Amino acid sequence: MLKKCTQCGVETDFDERFKLCDHCRTYYRERIAKYRATNPEFYIKEKDSINKKNAALKQRVFNHYGLRCSRCGFDDLRCLHLHHTNGDGKRHRFGYGSTYSYMRIEKEGYPDRIITLCANCHAIEHSI
Repeated sequence: MLKKCTQCGVETDFDERFKLCDHCRTYYRERIAKYRATNPEFYIKEKDSINKKNAALKQRVFNHYGLRCSRCGFDDLRCLHLHHTNGDGKRHRFGYGSTYSYMRIEKEGYPDRIITLCANCHAIEHSI
């Protein structure tokens, strides 16, 4: 699908997750890496800020789906997973990572096809 890069304005085919073309993304990454190397205190603050935002996003998602395993009742957030009951979990998160999956779930309005499972119950579910 052709999209317009928000930086250079060129129309090209690139991933829906990005607003920049490959050339601009590479340039931006190199520039950020150089800045982080020369300003480590900024990177530490930036990383802390991102971690807090990601933790808040994860908390919102699990607040919606439940803060305990729907099978056994385990309630430690560090070990809770989201299980796609219709089997589309791999497609849903493929190439994105967990934080983006949480953002997508929130953006989709918390679909009904997802339940909360602990790591053990999730592993058992996928071994059946």
